[in-house]
This record gives sequence, C-alpha cells and structure tokens, in this order.
Amino acid sequence: MAIAGILHTTIAYKMQFGKNMIAALGEQCALRVDEQAGCLASCIGFVDGTARPIYRPTQHQRQAYNGHKRVHVIKFQMAVLVNGLIVSVAGQLRGAATMSRLVAKWTGRAHTKELPGVRQFDDRAYPVKRWLLRPYKGNTLSREQVEFN
Repeated sequence: MAIAGILHTTIAYKMQFGKNMIAALGEQCALRVDEQAGCLASCIGFVDGTARPIYRPTQHQRQAYNGHKRVHVIKFQMAVLVNGLIVSVAGQLRGAATMSRLVAKWTGRAHTKELPGVRQFDDRAYPVKRWLLRPYKGNTLSREQVEFN
C-alpha cells in the first residue's frame, strides 16, 4: 500500500492517541453528554469514519478504489470528545477496506482501558463492541429506544 505508507511515514507522529487528554477531560465530557442526552452517562465522545476522495493515482489504483462510492479514496476514523477535540485519527486504509478493519487497526481503545466504564458512540457500520454504543436497529423499537436513537 504505497499511498498509505507515504502518508503514514509523513504524519504518523500527529496521529497518536491523546490518552492524557482523555484522562483529564473524560469525566467532564461524560457529565456533559449525560446532561444533554440523559441516558449516556458513560459516553465521552463519538467515533466515525470517513472516506476522503483523492485523485486517481497513477500506480496502485485498485488499492485506492472504493466500489461503494465509485471513486478513489483513503479511509480515516476519528474519535472526538464532546467538546469538539479530536483525540484520535486512525486510518490511511485503502478504499476497499471496511470500517471493521479500521476498528481492528485502531490503537486508541488500548489507552481508554485505563478509564473503566468509558464508552464511545458510533454508527451501525462498526462491529459490536462493549465499549461502543450503537443506535438500535429495526422497525419495532420501544419509546426509550427511539429516544435513544
């Protein structure tokens, strides 16, 4: 993966997980989420991925092509605290990679293990994990589940 390798060697030092930031702001963020939502007392932030379009590379085109978006992309995943601070950027995966591969590659979760009970909110593209909160799926949801979503 030539494109991802170049990006990683150039800016990898900027993509280290902010575990000190999480430790300092985690409780404050969880309180803010609980005030706003009322049901997410252990949630300190949000995780989501994005596929950023790039120009068609002259080499390694298949690695960067995303059939779903029908464009050449590089995928990234970010973890953002409630106050808007980005604490983790992971990725540089080829366009055909799935979000579950991003989660498997993501090292940010290893640092939050020091904070018991901390969870992050994500969307349905991610695999089921204890530390990820997901919206409920299906058409027959209870009133509490609809409000949560």
